[in-house]
Amino acid sequence: MRRQARAPLGLMPVFPPDKITNTELDEIAGFVESLAGDHSHQAPAARADALAQHHWMALFALEDNQPF
Repeated sequence: MRRQARAPLGLMPVFPPDKITNTELDEIAGFVESLAGDHSHQAPAARADALAQHHWMALFALEDNQPF
């Protein structure tokens, strides 16, 4: 959830820490996890997308001093 919010794939906009704090993001993730149903993750469509997502996650982690 954190990765998708900070470094989204597809058309979802980026939600940097100045828009949604890490605490708020944790609360949202906790709420989603509490919902019933299948929460399986989907694989990226292509390796290039996965690599781009990884780089964005690393940049945001460095900026926030937060591990992913």
